[in-house]
Amino acid sequence: MKRKRGGQPKPKWARKRRNVTIRMRDALYKRLKHAAKADDRSLSEEIAKRLDLSLNMRLKLDMIEMKLNEFDRRASELLKSWEDEQRPARNDVLQTVAATVSAGPHKS
Repeated sequence: MKRKRGGQPKPKWARKRRNVTIRMRDALYKRLKHAAKADDRSLSEEIAKRLDLSLNMRLKLDMIEMKLNEFDRRASELLKSWEDEQRPARNDVLQTVAATVSAGPHKS
């Protein structure tokens, strides 16, 4: 049996990368090609790097959103707690003001 040209297929466990075909506009292709050359990478490596960065960025944004939601929840709890603690003092001030107003004008 004649051997095929190029690299021979590897078993699935030995494969490190998968071949993917994509379509893109010429302008994007040129930008990627230029970026790959500037970083001394192949076009394939440049595309893989950028996709990986993009997916990692999504994970980081999701983590930031989760932490912001937790911060918002805790801040709301603290504000409510503070308002509950301040309510008796506010009520005392309001009662004093009401008593002063109902007593009439103060004569000196």
